[in-house]
Amino acid sequence: MRKLYLFGDFAENFRIVSRSFVLSSGAESARIAVLMHGEKGWQEYFSQYEEIFKYHGAQEVFPIFPENDSTELKEDQIKDIAGASGIFMCGGNTFRYIKIYTNEKCSQIIKEKYYSEIPYGGLSAGAILATRFGFLKNCSVKPHFTEKKRFGELIRKMNSSNSSFGFGIDGSICLEITNEKEFEVKGKGNFFLFKQYNKRHFEFDIYKPDMKFILNLSKNIKS
Repeated sequence: MRKLYLFGDFAENFRIVSRSFVLSSGAESARIAVLMHGEKGWQEYFSQYEEIFKYHGAQEVFPIFPENDSTELKEDQIKDIAGASGIFMCGGNTFRYIKIYTNEKCSQIIKEKYYSEIPYGGLSAGAILATRFGFLKNCSVKPHFTEKKRFGELIRKMNSSNSSFGFGIDGSICLEITNEKEFEVKGKGNFFLFKQYNKRHFEFDIYKPDMKFILNLSKNIKS
């Protein structure tokens, strides 16, 4: 069973909404790789994730990021990702995350882990990268959705990427996805599901916490 967890932001309820990710990663036997881009003050950000994941029982939580201004990971870091039972990608500079983690070597490992049923959690930029890895096809993602008024941004992204579906994820929302088709909304706020039938015809539905739905992302809905 493949599991994706998309978080809109590191909100006040992250401790609550992250529990399912840790349990899916193995609970007390979980070894969670926290993928970062090495920003200044990374220790403070990492310690927050580490404390919360260990609160839910994770055995080991370790950071992954390139040193200095590099965008390349060392071989032992890639091996650490390969040995993880859960992969969590943080927020920050989306373009730097793309440079670091979507190269052939890194993306291959991350994809292999996910398709071997190792859960992937992505927060903000990490949620966006779920589409770059191909876990969510035919889809565009915008976190911090209501807070940053990203309705127009999401529509433009859907147009530029020719996506049929768009996900608008509020900051306190976690979208839990099973096998890329079963969706559950958790947390506080709203999840917005956009559908693009052509470049001038968009519709969207609003899903509240605890709502579930089935979605076929491979379906071509465009006229």
